[in-house]
Parts: sequence; structure tokens; C-alpha cells
Amino acid sequence: MEFNLNPGTKASYHFRTDYSIDSGQVFIRGRDPEYGRFSIRQLLHSDDYPDGKILRTLEPPTFIRPQPGADNEYINAIKLWVDHLSPGLTLYIQDVADANESYGDPFNTNSPVFPNVDGGNGIFGMYNSWVDSLFLEK
Repeated sequence: MEFNLNPGTKASYHFRTDYSIDSGQVFIRGRDPEYGRFSIRQLLHSDDYPDGKILRTLEPPTFIRPQPGADNEYINAIKLWVDHLSPGLTLYIQDVADANESYGDPFNTNSPVFPNVDGGNGIFGMYNSWVDSLFLEK
């Protein structure tokens, strides 16, 4: 897949895939929901793509097990989410990920997580999502 981006915006893009075994009637999240809406491992920064193009190859699993102990079922649909995150939200997610990775390191210097709310702790950020379903054939 090729995505044309707006380079130089100091923002990031987030990709997420959900999977279906019943031709798109129900989609199962492709990662553990405890990590929230966005994953730092899926962030792509616009600065890293000066020509404004991202080429991605989707490599979905062949099958999933919808319930523990159940038989594996073949995936026949993918829901692709592409999110454009504002610069403030991008900084916040990156700082939270850096803080989480530094726990347990006694030699790490702690730095504050980026806030952009005056007089308080928090973040005001925006994102815009594009969502589409792709149907697979055996």
C-alpha cells in the first residue's frame, strides 16, 4: 500500500489492523487492548518521509484463534486504520513510551512527560482517522 502524506508537519501517522474470520461481520483487535488506541511501535513520523510517501506491506496472520481453546480460523478480512496525529499528541505518546521503557533502569535520568495544558497536567491533542476494510481470498 502507498500513502501520500503531508511532509514537514511535525506530526505522525499511526497504523492499526484488526482481523475478521467471518467476512467482516466482527473484527478482532490485532493487539492487546491494554495498550490503548495508539501504539508507539506503529508511529511513523512525517519528518522521516521527506518525499511524503510511505510504502507499507500488510502482513496479516493467516489465521487466529478467536477464543482460548478454540480451533484456528482463517482470516478473510482486515480493517485498516490510518490515523494522522497532531504534533502535541505525537510528543505525548513518544514521551509516555520513553518513560515506560526507562522503568527499572537505575542509571536513567527521568524527564517529564510532555504536557500542553497550562496550569495542569495533561495533553490536548487531535487525530484524524481513515478506516477501510480489505477482503482476502483464499
